Amino acid sequence: MTKSELIDAVARGVDGLTKTKAEQVLNATLDAIVEAVGRGETLSLIGFGTFSKGERGERMARNPRTGEEIRVEAAKTVKFKAGQRFKDAVNGGRWPVTRCMRPPHNTCRSRSCSPAPRRSRNASMRRRSDIAASLAMSMACSMV
Repeated sequence: MTKSELIDAVARGVDGLTKTKAEQVLNATLDAIVEAVGRGETLSLIGFGTFSKGERGERMARNPRTGEEIRVEAAKTVKFKAGQRFKDAVNGGRWPVTRCMRPPHNTCRSRSCSPAPRRSRNASMRRRSDIAASLAMSMACSMV
């Protein structure tokens, strides 16, 4: 995915957001990440990952063409550690696109999302399958 494809995806994902505004949002986000990590701060996006500044020490390396040893100077680098939800999504799980906030029921992207089932007065009398179905429905809304 290229930057322009990402901008298109962001613009499609938010009602009323133009591609120009989506590009401004993306650029501002990336600038904020670069500035924070450049200052040595750790930036955590829960579920997505953590950006931090790292250091690579000075070392000796070998030129593969001539076999001559060369000194590689110490350098600062950027480290990224993926969050658990990101790892799960890459390994076949589902990434939550939006979360349903009930009530009132906000639109989410889950096809299985529907308003919460009505609860009976005596919840202890409900069958286990009904409870499992209710749990699955609420999880589907939060894990789109």
